[in-house]
Amino acid sequence: MDIVKIQSFMHLMRSIAQLSSLARLYPPTHPVVQGKSKEVFSEIQEINLQKDSLVFSVQGNVMFLNGEQLEGQEFLLKRLIDDFAKLKLGSLALEPGLTLEELNVFIALLDDTSKVSGE
Repeated sequence: MDIVKIQSFMHLMRSIAQLSSLARLYPPTHPVVQGKSKEVFSEIQEINLQKDSLVFSVQGNVMFLNGEQLEGQEFLLKRLIDDFAKLKLGSLALEPGLTLEELNVFIALLDDTSKVSGE
């Protein structure tokens, strides 16, 4: 896979992690959360979710997107990996036709990891 595609995947992962962080600070109806949610949704559409699935998977401390390892030491990426682990998600696919509402449910699920893990 080319470097541009991997960079776009990394940017998407950062954006999802940022949205998850905002969702922990503000209610879903807050303009900051809604604005970031629309931004992430647009980014997903740009990566061509209309034709292909986006499959997130975690193995140990490594995140993969469509089989491409996403490397980075960023706090947000590490927390996203931790969220998957707390929810016991080995992988998750965003399928073609994803709606903004479904994206918001995914983010809400990530936001609920503290409740799932008993923190």
